[in-house]
Parts: sequence; C-alpha cells; structure tokens
Amino acid sequence: MASINCPECRKKISNTAKHCPNCGYLISLEEVAKLEAEAKRFESKIAYIGLVIVLLLLIPFVKYQLNNPAPTPTQPKETKTSTMAFIQCKEFVKRQLHSPATANFPLLDYASRKDDINTYSIKSYVDAQNGFGATVRTNYTCKVQFLGGSDSAIKNWTLIDLSLTN
Repeated sequence: MASINCPECRKKISNTAKHCPNCGYLISLEEVAKLEAEAKRFESKIAYIGLVIVLLLLIPFVKYQLNNPAPTPTQPKETKTSTMAFIQCKEFVKRQLHSPATANFPLLDYASRKDDINTYSIKSYVDAQNGFGATVRTNYTCKVQFLGGSDSAIKNWTLIDLSLTN
C-alpha cells in the first residue's frame, strides 16, 4: 500500500483513501494520480542528487589514486643479501653434519651482522641427527663473504669461518 500526502494538511494518507482521515479533505482519483506522480518525481530527484554527491566525493579519491599509485614494497638490497648469507651458511653447515638430510633450520631465528664490505656473520642453530640417530641441537656461527654476481648461487660465496657447538 502506497502513501501520498494530503493536499490540504500535508499528512501521509493511503493512496486508496477517498478522504483524509486527519482533516476530512475529499480526494478525487485524478488528484491521487497527480500526487503519486509528484512523489515519484521527487524520489527520482533525490536519487539523482544522491548519485551526484557520491560521484563528487569519489572523483577526488580516484584522481588521487591515479596520480599517486601505491608504492611497491621492495626489500632493501642489504636485507636481501643478509638473508642470502643466512641461506648460504645453512648450506655450509649441512656439509659438516653427520646426517644432513635430517637438518632442520629455524625459519627466521637467526642473527645477522655485516662485518665488512660483502662479509656477513650469522648466528643460529640447526636440529639434526647425530651418529646414533638422536636429534641434537647444534649452535653455529658462520662468517661468509659475497664475491659478487648472483647472491643465490653458492659458488659466489666463500666460507671464511664456521664454528659448531652443542
């Protein structure tokens, strides 16, 4: 059931009412059709104004986003090389283990220090099986030097010092 405003008192009434229950104004069918058409025009104007407001609010935001794209996150070269030093140290440590296939290195639990140009010291640990099959934790300190080229190739790294302690 739709409602219209009474032409006399402006209160909402049913569009099927023959007279206004508030003021008693007699309403004809033509008047109901006219009032319904006015209500629809008013609703469409409100919707249009709302759309314009939303667009006006969005335009500066879109313009800003187009002119200022989000920066792409990049890791500083030093951090990447330090991480690669940790990865390469793991390979050097594996070569010293009795059972390298059982080596379990921590994901992020390591300390890294840049000692000199392209020289890094790494402190961490590895859990691996010893000669009796028991899993033991071995702490290690590894000092490596990056020779240049691709930092992911082990041939571009030199082991300077490696000490393992239980």
